[in-house]
Amino acid sequence: MAGSAEAIYWDTCIFYALLLGGTTHGEGVFQGIEDQYKSFIAGSTKLMTFTIAVAEVAAGNFVSSDHLREFKELRYASGFNFSTPTFPIMELASEIKDYYFNNPLGLDGKYKHLDLGDAIHLATAIKNEASKFVTLDAKNKSRTDSIGLLKIGTAVAEQYQLDIVKPEPPKQIQMSLPEGGR
Repeated sequence: MAGSAEAIYWDTCIFYALLLGGTTHGEGVFQGIEDQYKSFIAGSTKLMTFTIAVAEVAAGNFVSSDHLREFKELRYASGFNFSTPTFPIMELASEIKDYYFNNPLGLDGKYKHLDLGDAIHLATAIKNEASKFVTLDAKNKSRTDSIGLLKIGTAVAEQYQLDIVKPEPPKQIQMSLPEGGR
């Protein structure tokens, strides 16, 4: 569709990073998240996540009540989609989870599965036709023996095209003056 806003799926950790601020995820990552959010506010980008993010953000008192209210109010924003569970999403989540359980990613066979929450997030992004899935989830989770999302690449379960990316720092513009210029 020419002229339509790009649809981007945010994993729950991106909302945490935006609401809590800071630089704990590396140089420029927070600025990259802010830039995507500003693009959403300007109407250039559509944002989406699964409704499970509401429970994930609210759990554990990680964010203030003001930030939590702000997060929940996104449901009223134009261009934002809190996707609800549907049978096709859950069916795809099951397929994706089964794929990674049966096909380890070559990590010595140690991390054999994708946890259910991550499988639901990926299935939701795919079914809602997101162009990219933004996450900070790079590490394998030894506690649950599951795969870090950034390790999956761009072909989820080797058949669903979805760009899984970490927020990028803003690009620096290099200006060079012609020789003899000021």
